[in-house]
Amino acid sequence: MNISKLKQGQPLKAIMTPDYMREGTEPFLVGWHGCASITVTQLAGPMGWYDCAHLVFDNGMDDQIIPLHHCDFIQLLTEELE
Repeated sequence: MNISKLKQGQPLKAIMTPDYMREGTEPFLVGWHGCASITVTQLAGPMGWYDCAHLVFDNGMDDQIIPLHHCDFIQLLTEELE
């Protein structure tokens, strides 16, 4: 059984993925560049369940699922967005 400090459906403020291509990268930040929300979800993997970020965009981009263990940082949402 995997135990996580994060809760399913918990909102996040931002995540940042590594810059694998060395092209420069910016965090996915709620309210910027069409990112409407980031919430914690889980997906089954080869060694159990993995916490992931579910990103929803309001600018026509498709939703994204990013494994949180691949992120350089995760910023928790500590206050309600206006």
